[in-house]
Amino acid sequence: MQNFNHVKAIIESAQTSKKEKLRLLLIFSIRYEGDKQVYKLKELCRSQGISESQLLLVDLLMSYAGKAQRNSDLFQEKDMLAKSKKIFSSMFAEIENVYMQHKPWISTVVDNALKGKLSAVDFPST
Repeated sequence: MQNFNHVKAIIESAQTSKKEKLRLLLIFSIRYEGDKQVYKLKELCRSQGISESQLLLVDLLMSYAGKAQRNSDLFQEKDMLAKSKKIFSSMFAEIENVYMQHKPWISTVVDNALKGKLSAVDFPST
């Protein structure tokens, strides 16, 4: 997994602060929830001197905002069209930094709201 290796290198870097290492671990954890790579990065952060109370934030984040708690598809991976669109756009992206390719979920929600395509299950009106 290319993203794992890149994140691992950043966490291993002495130039990265503990706070930034923890932030990166939290982002990776929410994106790759349930993957064994999350546990490996958590152990790496532990070896880098990040405290147990700070590492507990990963578990708290999963219990608060994990897949089981979300009603919507945060990373737009559930439907085939979204997956194929994501693969197609990544093939032609000329941005070297993968973290700059991120499109915030809220922008997708706003676009769908303007087009009248919001899911009634995820966004009930009152």
